[in-house]
Amino acid sequence: MNHNVVDGAMEHGFNTNVDLLRASRPRWLERGPQNKWDDVLSFKPRPQKEREGTPEEKPPWWRLGKRYEEIVSDPGYVNDLIETAPDPEDEREELRRVIWENYLFLDVLYAYYATDMNETWDFSQPIPGMISHTGDEEEEEGESQIMHMPGFWRILKECKLAYGDVKVKMHLAVYDRVHFQGQQRTASLMREDPTYSLASGDPHNRSTEVTFYSFVETLIRAAYLKMVSSGSVSGRLDALFSDYIRPSALKKQTNRHFLDFHNRAVLASLTDPATEPRCTCTCVRACVPCTGHGVH
Repeated sequence: MNHNVVDGAMEHGFNTNVDLLRASRPRWLERGPQNKWDDVLSFKPRPQKEREGTPEEKPPWWRLGKRYEEIVSDPGYVNDLIETAPDPEDEREELRRVIWENYLFLDVLYAYYATDMNETWDFSQPIPGMISHTGDEEEEEGESQIMHMPGFWRILKECKLAYGDVKVKMHLAVYDRVHFQGQQRTASLMREDPTYSLASGDPHNRSTEVTFYSFVETLIRAAYLKMVSSGSVSGRLDALFSDYIRPSALKKQTNRHFLDFHNRAVLASLTDPATEPRCTCTCVRACVPCTGHGVH
């Protein structure tokens, strides 16, 4: 750098070699973007950090809707099962989590079999017209949307729940009684009729209604009886969903026996008085009615 340049720089007030070099740098040299805070160290902003959760914050399933809470709370319809856990409160929280994670799954499962659909359906897709059950919904299923025992039997048969090994053999009659004796169903019927008694009904009656929340309780109790090797109540319910129901439910049925059973002519023949079982006893008088043992 010649003296003329140095003298000119000094005349313009450059007092240091650094200032001089900055003034003499090539004009085409690319410079990175500067932060206005670089020269003000004491006021340089700190990077934003996400706020960590506090112990007081609760997961989204810590409280379910009112009607779900009637099932899992203390006291609740399945409290007798939850109390068998070493820590009932932790188990109650886990059961809430399993139910919360399967909100849509339970809605689709119930609506599919309540309306007797027969097509392959994706669990993640809502069925048109179905009710979304959060526990606080005000809607109620109409007559055509309520499940009856044949819909419940379809789930048991298609998902192979009515089968088992030597240790666990649960036929359909066992599941019928699990639902029939459910505390949610009994409490609901007693609210309508205080004189209601379990002895007055037939657990195997095909016209028996299976309301949504009694259906949920039945699944929990069925899982507790069926999935004995899966540990806690929540673990058994989760295993029932993953091992049996999700792999087999909501599939189109092409079995001839299934299709024949849904044929209207076949259904009409099942209710024909001519097909009613006749008495085979050896009594002399006409058997109307007959106990089947020759005693009238």
